[in-house]
Amino acid sequence: MAATKQEMRDKVLKVLKLLPNGQDADAEHVSIVEDNIDAAQAFLAAEGIAYWATSAIPNGVVQAYRDYVAAKAALELRKDVVTNEVTALADMRSFTATVNGSIRQTYF
Repeated sequence: MAATKQEMRDKVLKVLKLLPNGQDADAEHVSIVEDNIDAAQAFLAAEGIAYWATSAIPNGVVQAYRDYVAAKAALELRKDVVTNEVTALADMRSFTATVNGSIRQTYF
């Protein structure tokens, strides 16, 4: 079963230790995390990684997606919480990679 944006938001807030069990999330935290989910989705879609909608995030990327969004949201919410954005992004790329598929190269 795929995760929804609301489920992802709650997962991110729990990783950031901003959503105690059985309690409602703070409205400001909800807004910040949902903005970060939207930004992450736009970036991942542009990179050719996210082929899904935020209403149906595949189980195979839920943990990596959560960690990626948490890393971005932590910059605003919890600078003391560290998640590994690079590893999360690599995990999502690995999940969506195809055998013998083309790979876009970017040179700087």
